[in-house]
This record gives sequence, C-alpha cells and structure tokens, in this order.
Amino acid sequence: MNVSTTLLAKLQYKLENIRNLCILAHVDHGKTTLSDHLIGSNGLIHPRMMGELRYLDSREDEQARGITMKSSSISLLYVPGASTRSDGPRSVLDEEKLSKGFLVNLIDSPGHVDFCSEVSTAARLSDGALIIVDAVEGVCVQTHAVLRQAWQEKVRPCLVINKIDRLATEIQLTPGEAALRFHQIVTHCNMIWSGFESEQFMREADSLLAQPITTTTNSSSEAESGGADDSSSGGMNGQGYGHTDSKSNISPPSSSSSSSAAAGNAAGNAAAEQDMFDPVRGNVCFGSAADGWAFRLEQFAEMYAEKLSCKKEALVKVLWGDYQFNPKDKSVTRCKRRVAGGPPPKTLFVQFALEPIWKAYGSLDSGAEEAAAVLGAIVRGRGLAVPKKTLEQSDLKQALRAVFRAWLPLAEAVLGMAVQQLPSPCAAAPTRIPHLFAESNEFVASSSATHQLARQVVLSQALAGLDSVEDEGEGEEGEEGDEGKKGECGEKEDENTANENENDKNRENKRSNTTSRNEGNSEDEAAYRDPIQRKACLLKRYRSALHASSSAVDAPLVIYISKMVAVPASLVPRATADPDSGSRFFTLPSPESESTVSRRGGGGGGGGGGAEDEKEVFLAFGRVFSGVARPGTRVHVLSTAYDPLDPTSHRQTVVLGSLFMMMGRALERLDCVPAGCVLAVAGLDACILKNATLASCPLLPPMTPMKFQAAPIVKVAVEPVAPQDMLALEKGLRLLNRADPFVEVGVLATGEHVLGAAGEVHLETCVKDLKERFAKVEILVSPPL
Repeated sequence: MNVSTTLLAKLQYKLENIRNLCILAHVDHGKTTLSDHLIGSNGLIHPRMMGELRYLDSREDEQARGITMKSSSISLLYVPGASTRSDGPRSVLDEEKLSKGFLVNLIDSPGHVDFCSEVSTAARLSDGALIIVDAVEGVCVQTHAVLRQAWQEKVRPCLVINKIDRLATEIQLTPGEAALRFHQIVTHCNMIWSGFESEQFMREADSLLAQPITTTTNSSSEAESGGADDSSSGGMNGQGYGHTDSKSNISPPSSSSSSSAAAGNAAGNAAAEQDMFDPVRGNVCFGSAADGWAFRLEQFAEMYAEKLSCKKEALVKVLWGDYQFNPKDKSVTRCKRRVAGGPPPKTLFVQFALEPIWKAYGSLDSGAEEAAAVLGAIVRGRGLAVPKKTLEQSDLKQALRAVFRAWLPLAEAVLGMAVQQLPSPCAAAPTRIPHLFAESNEFVASSSATHQLARQVVLSQALAGLDSVEDEGEGEEGEEGDEGKKGECGEKEDENTANENENDKNRENKRSNTTSRNEGNSEDEAAYRDPIQRKACLLKRYRSALHASSSAVDAPLVIYISKMVAVPASLVPRATADPDSGSRFFTLPSPESESTVSRRGGGGGGGGGGAEDEKEVFLAFGRVFSGVARPGTRVHVLSTAYDPLDPTSHRQTVVLGSLFMMMGRALERLDCVPAGCVLAVAGLDACILKNATLASCPLLPPMTPMKFQAAPIVKVAVEPVAPQDMLALEKGLRLLNRADPFVEVGVLATGEHVLGAAGEVHLETCVKDLKERFAKVEILVSPPL
C-alpha cells in the first residue's frame, strides 16, 4: 500500500484517527524488527527485506552493533483490513485511505539501559506504547523499567509477545507448554503494573497521614479572608496563581454534582480492579516479528465462530482460559483439574491457535513434501492468495513466511490493536495533561499577603505587558539580524514583515471578536477589562485547548520539545518560494554562508571544508499539544525552571523555522502541523539546549521535566591531541551536549573537560560522535574517573 506525504498531512487534521505510540522493550526483544514490518505495510520496504533492513536504525554503529541507540519517528497509514484483502492492500483507493485510514506516528526507542533517556523522550510524546516481550527470555530488567516509564508518563500500554517461533523450533516446547509460558508472561506484566498502582496508593496514603490536623482550620480561615478574591481571579483550575496546589494548575474541571463524582470513583475503582493486560480485551498480541506474523484472539475467534455456530464475542472470552472443546456435541466446557506432573490440558487456545502454528513449523523438518502439504492446507482452508510456486520453492522457511504473512499479517494484528486499544490525542489529553503540568506550577505562599503580592507580580510583569511582549519579541528578533533570520530559517525580510502584519491583524481580530461576544453583558466587559479576570480567561483558554487537544483557529499554541536531533544538512529537503501559492517556504543557506545550519564544531584543526555533507543541522523533535504550528509563528521558549510569576527569567522568544514530518532517516517538509501530531522544527538550536516548552503566551507554566531511569555514572576526561584544537573540542562538547539528552559535560577545577555517560556503550557513542561529527579533531580519553 503506497502512501504519499500529502495524504498523511491531510490525516493530521482528523484528530480521532491519530495514534501516537512508541515501542518499548528490553534490548534484543525485536522492537526494530517489528517496526520494519509495520513500515513495510506502507510499501517503504521490500517484503524480502522486512526484519533485516532495520529501517529506523540510521546510524552506522547501530547497524554494526545490531541495537538501537537513538529513538526515531515515522508516520504510517493504517487502513483496517487492508492487509487481509484477497486482491492485496494496493487495491485501497485514496478516497478510502482518507476516509477510513488512521495516522500512526510510530517512535522506535532503544532497549539498552545506556540509552534509557531516549525512552523518556519517546514516551513523553506518545499516548500509547507497545511493550515487546521475548517469549523465550520473558520479562527482563529493562522490561520492568519501560513499564515504569509508561506508568509515569500516563501512557496506555499494549503487550506484544514476540519470537514465538523460537519456542517451537529452538526450545521445542509443546503447544500446551507454550500456552502456559504465555500465561506466565501476561501475569508477570500485570503484577508489575499492579505494583506501580500500589506504590502510588501508599504514597497518597502516607501524604494524608503526614498532613497536620491544623491544615483544615488554616485553610478554612484563609478561604474566609481571601476566598472572594481567589474565586474571582480564576486560573487554570478556576483559581488564582497564588493558590497553593501542588498537583496541577492544569487539571480537568471539577464535577458539579456529587453523583457524577461518585460515578467517576466507581468507574475508577472498576478500572483499577481489571488487569492491565488481558488477551480477551484485545490488548495482547502474539507473534513472530522475524517471520512477519502475529495474531490476537479475536482473529481466531472470527475464523472459528461460523464453524462452531457461536458468536465471535462469546468465543473470544473462552479462548483464553481453562476451557476445552468437546467435538462430540460441539460444546465448550471447563478443563478438568490438571494432575500433578501430568501434561497441561488442551485448551481452546492450544487447539485452535497454537497447534496449527506448531504443525506448520514442525513440517519444515519433515521434508519439502510434508511442508508443502501442511502449508497448502492452510492456503486452501483460508483462501489465501499465495502462488503455488511459492510453496514449491526450495527454501522452506521462505515458503512458511509467505503463507503466514498472508494468513496472519503482523501489521494488521499490531496496528489494529493500536487503533482499537490505544487512545487518540483528544481521548488521552484529559488523563495526561494534568500529569504533564503536575509539578511545574507550585506557588508556595504562607499567607494571604503573599497571595496578593504574587498577583501584583503577575499583573505588573505578565498581564499588563501582554501587548508589549510581542513588541519585545520583535525587538529581539531585529537584533538577531541576518544570522538569526536568514541563517536559521532562510526567510526574507519582506516575508517576515508581511507575516508580522498578518499576525497583528489576527490579534486585533481576536480582540474584536472577544469584545463583540461580550457586548450587551456589562459584567463580561468589566471582567475582561480587569487584569486578574483577563488572566483567568487566558488560562481557561489554555486549559480547554489542552484538554481537547484543540487545533481551532483561536486555540493557543503549545509545543513540547523532547530533544534536539542533529542531522546532516544534506538530508534536509530544500524548498524554494512558490509564486503561485500563498504559503511561505524556508530555504537552507548556501554552503559558504555562516549560520546555525552549518556545523559549528567545524573549523578546528581536524575540521575544515565547506562541503554540505559535513554540516550538522539541529532540529527540535517534539509534539503539538494545542493549536497549529506554522513556520514564522512567534512563540515563547519556556525552560523547565521558568515561573509564570517571574516572566522575565528563563524565557526567550523565537520564530519557528521550517516544519518537517520525520520519516525515519528522511524528512518531509510541511506547511503546518495541527495539535496531536509530532514534528521536527528548524531554527530553535540557539534557544533550546535539550528540551523546552513552546507557548504563544508566557502565562503558561512549562511541562514537568522528563524522568530518567538512570543517571550518568561513567565520567572521563577528554582533551585534544593537538593543543591548538582546544577551541574545536569545546565547541564540539557544546554541540554534543545539545544533541544527546542524557550526556553531561563539565569542567573540573583543574581545567579538565569531563564527559559523563550512562555506561560504556553510551560513552563509546558519545566519543565517536565528538570525534567524527561535532569537534572533528583527534582526542584523548582518560580512564573512568
């Protein structure tokens, strides 16, 4: 199924049909191999290269080591049922792709513990996760770590039990023993997830027990003294900035009735009692990424429902459990109790799902005739479009793969599970947004006087100067000169002027619309004129837009940048101005021009050359949580230390550069990116070191910092071989610090430059990048300090 970038760009505006998911697993559990088959479903990889190309591993050392070191993103199209059509997925028309298709933004992450920071950046931008577990190795240490990462980021997981073929060929388990192993893996994952819930419950209980009894009295007295002001000031929770809420200033609106609250608690308790991973619910998938097949219970239930004269929904419930099939009366009964030391019972799952698979793999050792007979029976019984010559080829493993990929296509099972079980951006926002802003806006005040002082600070520094903030940003942009405007974004001065005028008109239109809506209501007009109420209205707009993942015209723009990605300038697509269109394009500067696009670490003793392939471009990889991102839009860059009570610190203004859709190792230019989609932005390397929050208004608090599962524990001192290359080394270290979200760079009191990494593999990667990409000088590395 061939997919165009234009079609994917159109699907970005169908919010309900977007799925942002990441792939998390222990090292060598099959993440990248699984990604290859998902990518191959869009026609980007030849069928024979699926699982071997490692499409998302674009670095040479990744291909050499066979492990993923950097998280990579790609946008895919999924049309339900396209892979199982008799005439193939190529028969899907563009109209059907647009009407029934789903946009899947897939992020592949590393499994090695040294690169756990890449897992954090991937989970922050995702709403769902595919947890891959090797059926032979089972749940490992890093599996536990990525489950915790998904729990902390409020990402809904699905389970994929991979490498089932190894159980039949290498371990040579019986179907019954394999089924028992699957039950153990699912139970183990549920126990881990339940442990996280228990930890949270105990923390909340401890915090309640540790709370002083006098807190209620003090809070009630404060409410009596300043309650009127607090209720009128509004805010993200309908409260002022002075309100001391340690949870969040961006939480869902509270229920107005006790009955709805009770219903919500009952629903939450019912959800907590359910296991997170349950094959009956459809969020567990079984398969082999190496051979390109996978299945869920509902697929086999659909196959056998007609033969057994029962409903598919009823058959799914008994396929996973201690139920067996009685062929005499075609009934389903509970299995008899297993005798100690005896074989496991033949359940429906074993008889209907595993035995046909085990029989096919077992036929490979019985000769070509037996294999052709077994595989041919599957082809005829399922009505598969597999050529006869495929079954008669000498390579029996390739014949089996062809049959299984037509019978149980991996992309259909995995992407179908993702679409059904994982939430869309608008469905996940009410759960994730309160968490993403949970700790970023704690305003600790000891008295009502402090509350009033905080309001005055906000009024004097933030609200009274909202109109002048834009002017301030324009002044800063003017000081940047050609280097900041033409170098980073390649835009022309007349285009900037036209865009600024257009932005001014839009702001005036919004103000006039707000004024017209308030006409005839004197209370609303007075509230809008009051600075505190104006703040409340702005924060309410942010809260509503974030919880709805809105891309409306008046929705404020909020983008989170999880990391900076360094890519060769030769891979960035060029664009020229189109006189027939009203859209603006940004061109990369010429190789001779000095700009932020050129690699800043070059020019040292070992550097040199103006070749374009030796230059590095820093792109900001992130996601739009509200509004629509467009090139030329002015935004505020809020660091993790930013406080809305002090808008003059830890804040910068910048103009968004070119926008790109990341397609693995390729980039596709976009005119705009709406809320709910991931993107790459150019021109932000001067303002963002590792991660930041971009917002169209400085009143928004930044998102919480990402949580890493480890810390840099290996530190070495680095120095250049040639003393004259010290400046090139210092510049290279700064670029490496920006390109890697986990590396630590510092200078000791003795003057030595220290490089901190998560482990030996991570350290080797950083030193290699420092030598070959950023500093381009020969360096000496000391033993670990």
